[in-house]
Amino acid sequence: MAGPPSSKRQRTADPALATSRIEGLTTDLLLRVMSNLDARLAVQICVLFPCFRDLWRSLPCINATCEEFEDDEGIVNEVSFKAFINRFLARRESVGIDRFRLCYSIVGGPGTDLEACYVDANDWIRHALEHDARIVELENHSEPLELDPDVFTSKCLETLHIGNATLVEGFFEQLEHGCPGLKDLVLTNCMITDHEISSPTLELLTVQEELGFVHDDRLRRHGY
Repeated sequence: MAGPPSSKRQRTADPALATSRIEGLTTDLLLRVMSNLDARLAVQICVLFPCFRDLWRSLPCINATCEEFEDDEGIVNEVSFKAFINRFLARRESVGIDRFRLCYSIVGGPGTDLEACYVDANDWIRHALEHDARIVELENHSEPLELDPDVFTSKCLETLHIGNATLVEGFFEQLEHGCPGLKDLVLTNCMITDHEISSPTLELLTVQEELGFVHDDRLRRHGY
């Protein structure tokens, strides 16, 4: 009796073949692929393949996303997230970072140490800029993130996206002097306590959703 048509046959994946194919990829290609993954998932994949166990330590793009630490009800385990990111950055090779994306969720309430949350996030951003990140993207949920102006010192930073943050007085002056290569600035749902937005290098300023000024609204642009 003839067997069923080949198109209807169930095919069983061969784990050894799949592993062989993955291990056959070049390091550069794997780094490019894993740079599109969340940092936690990239580490988990590397652990599965002994020959790539430490490859995550050289990723040129880091996606530090808190969604990977949500429970079944969508609540982020902040303690686990912070511990993972701190270990991840501390154990990286001393190689450059091309793009750093931080998706954070600061949940306020009784017992929440907001200052500690700010310090952690600013330290992560500082690490990325100290490793020559060209692109930094900050996506924050719940409580606004208060950014430390002094963190933003980099000759390599070209693109900066900030979402749901408080930009204190002196922030834009620091960007002007500390980040002389900044060309693209995107502000989304930010509260600005600075007096003005000014930059001689910006080529593109994008304002999305709400933008609040504590002082009178003033925008000064140079060299556009």
